[in-house]
Amino acid sequence: MEPLRTTTSRGARMLELARRRAEDELAGRTVWCVAALPAGRKPAWALRASLHFRENSGVAVSCLELFASEPLAELAERLEAMLRGADAARDRLSEADDGTYAGACLEGDTLLGDAVMPEDVVVLHDALAAVTADAARERGAHVAWRIDASSASHPGAAAAAWDFMRPHTRGIGGYVGAWPAPRRHGGRIASALPATGALSGWDVGSGEMPVGWSSALATLVHDDRHETVGGTIHVRPTVAVR
Repeated sequence: MEPLRTTTSRGARMLELARRRAEDELAGRTVWCVAALPAGRKPAWALRASLHFRENSGVAVSCLELFASEPLAELAERLEAMLRGADAARDRLSEADDGTYAGACLEGDTLLGDAVMPEDVVVLHDALAAVTADAARERGAHVAWRIDASSASHPGAAAAAWDFMRPHTRGIGGYVGAWPAPRRHGGRIASALPATGALSGWDVGSGEMPVGWSSALATLVHDDRHETVGGTIHVRPTVAVR
């Protein structure tokens, strides 16, 4: 983990350098915090509140709240519960569920509406928001999943939910997340881009969390560019090309 600290004058300079690097990478983009379920809305708004940029930075931040009717809403609630550790035995997923989720993904562009432009950054916060992953990627956006650091009481349930969602959410190119730091205030923030094997992290105090988040998103955008051809972003295969 790369530390970001303000306890010394050198640390303050490093923090300011990290802030400016993130703003330079994200300039001209909107960072979208996308959520649809109660479990996703709170962290989405928290991330929105954590991202502070100078007025002249050219970076915008906004929340996008999605809504869905039954049976998609009920299915998404089950998936979200499984991702957070609910007992998979009580929430078996059927072929009908697969059809419901696949159909919702086909409507992802409609759900996004006029939001999300090419080169924007889309951070998805729950299982219902994830149905827009492929649509956002097809628009040329950088798409990331916000990792929930809470421990799951039934890890197999989370794995089953991911196995169900994965074929329908190939547009998710990277992951960002934060974890509490043991025995001190602050935490650890990381970004990962599995297709390139890129993993970056920052050990931050509570006051440096905003810079840690912006650095994570900027690094994801920078690494994501290496997966483009001719300046056009392409949806990646499930397995990285060898």
